[in-house]
Amino acid sequence: MIHTMELIQEIPQYQVRDVLNGFDVPYYKIDRFYRRHGGISSCSNKLSRNHPTLGVKKISVIKQQDTITTGISYYCILRVEPQMLLMQEKTVELFEATIENVQRLSDNFHTAMNLFVEDTGFENIVDLSRWKCRRIDYTVNLSFASDAEAQLFLELIKKTSRYIRTEKKMIHGISARDQSTAEGNGSTKTIFYDKAKQIRETYGGISVDEMNRLTEEANGTIRFEVQCKKQKVLSLKKRYGLSSRGILGFLNEDISHELLSKRYEQAVGEGDFYSLYHAKKRISRSSFGSKKQSDLVHVLQLIAQARHVDMARDQFIVGKTIKRTDIVVKGSQGTFNNRLKDITSLDVNPVLIPKERKVTFLHNPIDQIR
Repeated sequence: MIHTMELIQEIPQYQVRDVLNGFDVPYYKIDRFYRRHGGISSCSNKLSRNHPTLGVKKISVIKQQDTITTGISYYCILRVEPQMLLMQEKTVELFEATIENVQRLSDNFHTAMNLFVEDTGFENIVDLSRWKCRRIDYTVNLSFASDAEAQLFLELIKKTSRYIRTEKKMIHGISARDQSTAEGNGSTKTIFYDKAKQIRETYGGISVDEMNRLTEEANGTIRFEVQCKKQKVLSLKKRYGLSSRGILGFLNEDISHELLSKRYEQAVGEGDFYSLYHAKKRISRSSFGSKKQSDLVHVLQLIAQARHVDMARDQFIVGKTIKRTDIVVKGSQGTFNNRLKDITSLDVNPVLIPKERKVTFLHNPIDQIR
């Protein structure tokens, strides 16, 4: 499924002003854009939510000067939410890239672009197949039985990363520390956040009825996104044998499912979440010997007191005493990773539900992605 996509294509210089005017870019921005020289400069306009066509969120034109030839190239960039463009209303639903939906999206995109640029005569702008993919966000809504379960999940996954979190992500002005968990690099971001809370705190300028409808739709929903920037887009193009960066090639549910599954397993892992007592019970019923069972419990305890899988791994390598015991756990990174695999093989996530939460079990929603 897909939430947002950024489209890009080169446009001839003589049509740049017409395109900017067509997208209602203020005159002072256009004038400032033309007066800039050298390097890369851009001119952007967030489109009004009251515009007759929803879903096309932002228009940008980039001017780039080649340092060798001194020639100037112009590129138009659009930010589009395909499901909103399809439904013509704000929604928590996500775009599913079926053959029928992609055709409907292409038709609606053609209609929207005609409203913006009907006087330019630039046919490439109205044809979705002419646009290249600059960025695409593959996304799924993870549904829980209650908001309390959703919040517990969000709390737990902040401790489950299989690799060091390198950057926190701001989601529409809300601190990721409070709202979400984010990790990744310059080409890909993996993000989880509370959708209902994000709507309440960032959706300004809509009616009370619409706000109520959207928050009701989003109640108990954690949104999981994998944001793919240009380098990741190029990697996906190569991996899936796509002939070009044309956006239609990336509107593909197979790509979405495979990427989301892989990133989810890296960020959260498999296995349901248990309290220590119930995790011990599952381990005690396993076929592992008593020594291995004790080793697995000690790793769970170490992760619980470290409050993060990565930190527990570091402590395991140098040696760490389990609190309120004289037990010291120590070993190689390979040993630690193997014990994680053994724990997961019992359908137990190595991150425990804290005792103070007074909850003993939470189902891992990985089956909503696969």
